Amino acid sequence: MNVHLIEICEDDVDLSASICELITSEGYSARCSSCAEDLDMNFSHRPPDALLLDLRLPGENGRSIATRYRKLYPSLPIIMMSVEGATEDRIAGYESGAMLYLPKPFEPEALLACLKGLFASKTSAEGLRLKLSTRELISQNTITISEAECKLIRLLAVRSPEVIEYWELMECLGYNLEDDKKSNLEVVISRLRKKLRGSSIEREQLQIVAKHQVGYALIGNLEIIS
Repeated sequence: MNVHLIEICEDDVDLSASICELITSEGYSARCSSCAEDLDMNFSHRPPDALLLDLRLPGENGRSIATRYRKLYPSLPIIMMSVEGATEDRIAGYESGAMLYLPKPFEPEALLACLKGLFASKTSAEGLRLKLSTRELISQNTITISEAECKLIRLLAVRSPEVIEYWELMECLGYNLEDDKKSNLEVVISRLRKKLRGSSIEREQLQIVAKHQVGYALIGNLEIIS
């Protein structure tokens, strides 16, 4: 059985040790680093299956690290951590390539749910897959989606069937919450829905549903591959 390796990049030694103990108790393998230099050294030996990254680190900060690693490892899941209530931190995390954001302090169950969502087998009977490297949704036929659509459906898939609020989806797409309108998000959603309807993907397999005045959720099974 393949044991997933989680890299924890956190300069708070006590918090890092607590997270390490938590995730190893759930059957994951954990490795710790406290700064960019340690992280780079660890990656040179073996890239992990997911990176749990603090935004505020000594030296190179988490945003810069995430941007750099997104280019080197485009399929690497990055979970960003930072202080609770700092909207600018959430925006920075999504803009730099984080898939998920955990505000500190977070409940242990929240982190475990994130990891479970990342690694849970979501292969449907029809074998519906999202290939990140080519931005393709693969079923009986293959359709290519845009970068924005890929970011959107990937976040929705990881959190499925949870409803994700409008602001979080907009941040994931890099929209400015003050200047951009919700209609910009709705355009991306509409185009993606049209592509899904125009393909061999049945509505029962995968659909994006709206919760009025709250956000969107993905219903169905989707496997994410690199």
